Amino acid sequence: MAAKSYESADIKAALAAGGRILGIFIVSRRTADGVGHVAYFRTDFGRGFLPFKSFRGKSERVYKSVDSLLGLIRDDFGYTGEVSIFLAGDKALRRFKTLLPAERGALAAEGGTVSLGPSDSNAGRAAEPGPASWDDQPD
Repeated sequence: MAAKSYESADIKAALAAGGRILGIFIVSRRTADGVGHVAYFRTDFGRGFLPFKSFRGKSERVYKSVDSLLGLIRDDFGYTGEVSIFLAGDKALRRFKTLLPAERGALAAEGGTVSLGPSDSNAGRAAEPGPASWDDQPD
């Protein structure tokens, strides 16, 4: 059965075995306590971008500080590549299949249906962060 999320131990074990993180994006959204940040990882040991969750995937791992989350990404996982940050509800998130319910809800609240496939329009694509090859990879 394919993984539906990553935990810290999963990532550390796979990296120790020679795996690599291929890309990361963060979704920043409003929470009851202010703003929360959730990371999604793309690796060579999993398929597509998967959310970072707490121990045993019991809940999503929401960071109050983007600095703490970036510290984990850079220091604990040794990832030095680009990290894209999206605001919840950003239409560019529609191209990712594995969004958590909160992100899907934010997209739906912005109006229109949530598309799980690639966008028909390339408007704004040149300004989007992240390698162009992400668009060519399945989630």
